[in-house]
Amino acid sequence: MIIITESKIEYAHQLGEIQIDAWLHNYPNPTVGITAEDIKAKTDEWRAMGDIRIVNKLHEEGTQTWVAKENDEIVGFIGIKNNDKTTLIEALFVSPKHQRKGIGSMLLKYALSCINEAQKISLEVLFHNENAIRFYKSFGFIEQGENDNPLTLPSGKIIPSILMTKV
Repeated sequence: MIIITESKIEYAHQLGEIQIDAWLHNYPNPTVGITAEDIKAKTDEWRAMGDIRIVNKLHEEGTQTWVAKENDEIVGFIGIKNNDKTTLIEALFVSPKHQRKGIGSMLLKYALSCINEAQKISLEVLFHNENAIRFYKSFGFIEQGENDNPLTLPSGKIIPSILMTKV
């Protein structure tokens, strides 16, 4: 049984590892020129930063993060950031060994239930992450075009992202 609960600072290491594992599993795409080595170089940067990377994010004003647990193991998380008029979904990651079980849907539904219905909700998704784009569209998100701030990998390769919104 999956339980969704508010994240705690002491979960920072687990959240970081889930994000890294998800990136390594989902983001290489040789068809668009993004290799496993490219993604590993980025996740190695994160590992070098340590848990403080996640701890700082959890402490940011307006940020809320929830975790999905199965038998007391954290298997996924979602993080949002609120400001006056919009909510940004900053992260939604599920451990690769727990993907395709509906956990991402559960996390997104939970987060959406906590957001003021009058607020615009936005997120960024890497342009080549077709599964994520389809997933967010199934929740009513609409592509708004390419984001102005693409991700630059340590190799210098640039990965554009797509802005998606839900009103």
